[in-house]
Amino acid sequence: MRCSQRALDLEASATLALAARVKALRAEGKDVLGFSAGEPDLAPPLAAVAAVRQAIEEGKHGYEPVPGTPEAREAIAAFHRKGGIDCSADDIVLTAGGKMALFLVLQALLEPGRGDEVVILTPAWVSYKPMIELCGGKVVEVPCTFEDGFRPDPEAVAAAVTPNTAAVMLNSPGNPTGVAFPDDVVERIAAAVAAHPHAMLISDEIYATLRYGNASHCSPAALPGMKDRVITLHGLSKIAAVTGWRLGWVVAPMLTERGETLAKILTRIQGQSLSHTSSLVMPAVAAVLGGEADEDLENMRLRFADRAARMHQHLSRIDGIKCIQPEGAFYCFPDVGDCFGKVTPTGKVLTDVTAFCEALLEEALVAVVPGAPFGPGGERCVRMSFACGEETIDAGCERLATFVSGLQDSV
Repeated sequence: MRCSQRALDLEASATLALAARVKALRAEGKDVLGFSAGEPDLAPPLAAVAAVRQAIEEGKHGYEPVPGTPEAREAIAAFHRKGGIDCSADDIVLTAGGKMALFLVLQALLEPGRGDEVVILTPAWVSYKPMIELCGGKVVEVPCTFEDGFRPDPEAVAAAVTPNTAAVMLNSPGNPTGVAFPDDVVERIAAAVAAHPHAMLISDEIYATLRYGNASHCSPAALPGMKDRVITLHGLSKIAAVTGWRLGWVVAPMLTERGETLAKILTRIQGQSLSHTSSLVMPAVAAVLGGEADEDLENMRLRFADRAARMHQHLSRIDGIKCIQPEGAFYCFPDVGDCFGKVTPTGKVLTDVTAFCEALLEEALVAVVPGAPFGPGGERCVRMSFACGEETIDAGCERLATFVSGLQDSV
């Protein structure tokens, strides 16, 4: 058969590929300690489970409105209004997870062959680039560095915006770095986008409520004059530990050139593709966002905060590894570049971060994600998820320390 070139060129997700490899090794009986999956190990809020169970018992097995039930969309709108975003239920499109939310938006914004560009701040989630390219856009990367705390330079972002820019992507707190951007940085990036009437700001806020310490969060759509310039993405997958339920959404109140909201456009695209996310899980949205799950959500956040500090403390004690304190999400993104060029006890030369990760998995049975697939700025780093048990964090970091201490200089 003949496939499209864009399908043939599409690479598998680096994070999902590694997770599959870890599962295969465990199936062989290997005691692999995995830090690759961006998936909470904690139980979902009881209210969410009860809502889904009730939906099953009540026989909610049929079609629902394409953008989601009115109850779910109103709960989402109320949640974002509390965060300062002026929106209504009509501005919300509920879909099958945050990934589908972004895909719908890119389908609406990008015209293949027109030269549309999307600016992303790297290191960035591995799916941003292939999704943009799959939808016919060109990626423009603005690197952030370890030395700058992986915080973007607003002037560099402004310089990357051109007449071809369809959107700028913002993700804070971010995957893979765990860094939350300061409010003034978000404000300056929003101002840079606002200066170009043709460009939109896409704010991926999937980890927004998972913040630790003094980390703040600024929703750019809540800034003065930005309501019609910011498309907000969010969901329950990460914050409520329901990654498999596929519950994400878009807040899109802005009017298009035809005088209808972007939410209406996204609804049509979804109606001709996905139809809608599962009717059985939609009731969980109101249960989680309406207050019933607040205590469970806060306990989960506190648990992740403790794990963030725990992993950072372990990593900071390892000679040859540097680590920034995570401020949100559930990732550490340590710099292991000082190990490059060294040799493992079995004779493997650690030429780069991929070689480091492969040797760590083979010789220490510890799975971490190489930073290179996350884009410029990640070449010396590895992503380690602390969405796992405390015992795993302790044991895995001990294995990592032993592995690094056993490296020898090449001759």
